[in-house]
Amino acid sequence: MHSAQQEDPLAASKHFPPFWNGLPDPNVLRWAAICAASVEWLCGQDEIPCPSWVHNDAHCLPEPWFDSPGAYKPQVRERLVHETPEPFAGRNIFCGNRVFANKYAFAADYQQFATAHSAATSALF
Repeated sequence: MHSAQQEDPLAASKHFPPFWNGLPDPNVLRWAAICAASVEWLCGQDEIPCPSWVHNDAHCLPEPWFDSPGAYKPQVRERLVHETPEPFAGRNIFCGNRVFANKYAFAADYQQFATAHSAATSALF
């Protein structure tokens, strides 16, 4: 898990690339965290090693960020906390488990299910 708490925010600047000249804009930090989480998640899906920069504590948001319609509702936030994959949740990004939902993979899986279900139903009659 990544460290989200830091005592001195300026001490964190040593973790950022030199071209940032200190602490980045909050939107830049958010994108950096999303990129690091995405790379870690995608590497995990293909079981390949992550690049070392992914584990830099600078790629963790200092405050939780809930990104979903209705995220202002406590029940939506609770669902996001439970469903968000670790590479995102560990960086304080709560976006649910459909970040990389692939409509083509879903369609193929559904087609297989429908075909199997149809064959099983036909066998009953």
